[in-house]
Amino acid sequence: MRRRYTTLLQLAGFVIALVGAPGAWAQTELFGLRLSSETEVGGRVFIDRPAKRDRGKFEEYGDVPGGIFLENLRLGLDSKDDRYSLEIRARNAGVNNQNFQLRSSRIGRYAFEFEWDQTPHLFSTTARLLGSRPTPDVFTLVSPRPALSAHNAGSELDTLALRWDTARIATTLTPTPELDFTPEYTRVNKHGDRPIGMAFGSPGNNFREILEPIEQDVHNVRLALSTVKPSYRLQFGYHLSLFENAFTSVTSDNPSVATDTAAAGGSRGRTALAPDNSAHTLSLAGGVNLPLRTRLNANVAYGMRFQNQSFIPHTINSAIPSSGLTLPQSSLNGDVRTWLVNLSATSRLLDPVLLTAKYRFYRYDDQSDEIHFPERVLNDRTLETEERLANRFPYDKHNASVDGRWQIWSPLAFSAGVGWERWDRSKHRETGVTDEVMPKATLDYTPTDWLLLRGTYAPSVRTNNGYNALAHLEHVVEEDPVAFAASQHLLGRKFDEARRERQRVDLLSQFTPLDNLSAGLTYSLRHDKYPGSFFGLTKDRNWAAGVDVNWAATKWLSFLVSYVREEIKAEQRSRYREPPAQLENDTFDWISRTNDLIDTVTAGVSATVLPRRLDVGSNWSFQHARSKITAFNPTTPSGGTAAQRTSATAQNFPTIRDALSRLETFVRYRLGDRWTTKLAYSFELFRKTDFRTDDLAQSVGSDIFLGNDLRDYTTHIFTFVLGYRF
Repeated sequence: MRRRYTTLLQLAGFVIALVGAPGAWAQTELFGLRLSSETEVGGRVFIDRPAKRDRGKFEEYGDVPGGIFLENLRLGLDSKDDRYSLEIRARNAGVNNQNFQLRSSRIGRYAFEFEWDQTPHLFSTTARLLGSRPTPDVFTLVSPRPALSAHNAGSELDTLALRWDTARIATTLTPTPELDFTPEYTRVNKHGDRPIGMAFGSPGNNFREILEPIEQDVHNVRLALSTVKPSYRLQFGYHLSLFENAFTSVTSDNPSVATDTAAAGGSRGRTALAPDNSAHTLSLAGGVNLPLRTRLNANVAYGMRFQNQSFIPHTINSAIPSSGLTLPQSSLNGDVRTWLVNLSATSRLLDPVLLTAKYRFYRYDDQSDEIHFPERVLNDRTLETEERLANRFPYDKHNASVDGRWQIWSPLAFSAGVGWERWDRSKHRETGVTDEVMPKATLDYTPTDWLLLRGTYAPSVRTNNGYNALAHLEHVVEEDPVAFAASQHLLGRKFDEARRERQRVDLLSQFTPLDNLSAGLTYSLRHDKYPGSFFGLTKDRNWAAGVDVNWAATKWLSFLVSYVREEIKAEQRSRYREPPAQLENDTFDWISRTNDLIDTVTAGVSATVLPRRLDVGSNWSFQHARSKITAFNPTTPSGGTAAQRTSATAQNFPTIRDALSRLETFVRYRLGDRWTTKLAYSFELFRKTDFRTDDLAQSVGSDIFLGNDLRDYTTHIFTFVLGYRF
């Protein structure tokens, strides 16, 4: 840590000395090119800094260190005729969300760009882990196993975080005015850890939360060749994507079992991680002008996706008989082909009428082997001897729409159209075909150049060709699928396949009564009903409303205020059933209602106290989110045993709340034409109430957690920035 700050101090001192030395830049030319620069070096002081364990939310997407920092640097070289240019940029240099860019171009000949970017994601600073980690993908515990309560005293992890390092090189070559060739290469390296659950047995048995080791590389190569003529354009493209994962699996000791057994489970568990894979996409796109003021655009893309990483064995539990667990083949032989077709046409046959037609087709054709597994092991504990078939789920998706806009007279315009969406799914899905028809009407009213009123109404109805709750099971197991109805209730419906009725309304108004005053009001409503769903999602209602006002009171004073409220409501119905008999008692039904409410407020003011010298400003934002789940039984549970009635009785969940408030006030003073100073004060406050993680112990029953929790925090920061430009 000290070394990083020392490096920043040296860098900042060098930059300040360079730009501040007398006569250092007396001439703003270099090799006959114009030289320009912008530099911002600052210092940050915490009056109240959150403790390290409380920074999970504060530094979620980047470090905020104290001391000297280089906020921004730009160096530019331009030819006197502006045909050539070279630019170097740096942002947040020295911290884990830094960004560097290099750009060079010659007008009409080439453009080159290199970018290096780091994007961090901090998951937690409160995680604890009992045991050791001899390798990144192995987690061990001592034997004999300690009492589960001992996990609550596990050693603290430094941080639990993931970072993406992205390097991108792109070039556009223009050998002729009509021809462009654009090669681009991007490499994304992902490294770090993130939480992952390791189950030891079927649902209801114990599990342990551990870390998934992340060391992955994604390589993307894009090639595009395009030609443009006055009446048409044509582009050919190729995209190669390669994914490489350094880890094939992760292994963890079972905290409840120290010796492999067939009944209680294995002493260890293993989970496969994302496999290496590759994808190739060829595309051809173009557009052409047709008679009658008509334009036609088209795009066709064909994709090939491959994955052939070796399977890991069914289990590492040595107590489970392995006679029927021989893998039928060594790898998936994964092969997926995709087709994408986009067509669109616009026409203005008559001046007041604009017509638009669109069609999109997407095919996902999974040609991977459908593998028969004679036996399998569930989470290194349960041996299942019935034959299973690894199914494939190809589908086709069609989208089409026709829209027309008619300028009835000067202030009034009417738009109407209809859309259509169709899914053709495989025989393994519960619904083979869904069709949705989506009419839409919009009315625009603009009586003056400072007022716009717009209203849109878009209902839709989705239908299906029947619903077979056992469709997937009929193609998975060899035995009677009715015997497996416990896994999915016959009256249950998946929301993406169920019949749906949707009502959608959008309202917009924009006011600009004065040149220095503008305001906007928005409202949107979406109400979904699932009339054929007895169990599952039955209702979904969302709405949002907002207002924003911008007022430039004078040339030197302006204000900004905005407020948005969002509300999301959903209703689901389910039934308590107890294996193995799977009780079908309709008094054991329960209904849950989820209500999420989010309020967002922003306000800002900026003023020029001394023209071209002194600016001041302040910005404040506040977001408050609440999530509440209530549940009830339509009928008081009756029948069964007392324990079953207790389990079937619905319970409410405590309300989850979080609030984030941030205030920033600054004073900026210009020391002449080149030097700028800025003094800023920032205040940030985060408060959370979440029954799921508040005071969460690592060990809860037979389950072991990392103990991740985002803590409340309050921080006060003073920042000083010195900027120089020429």
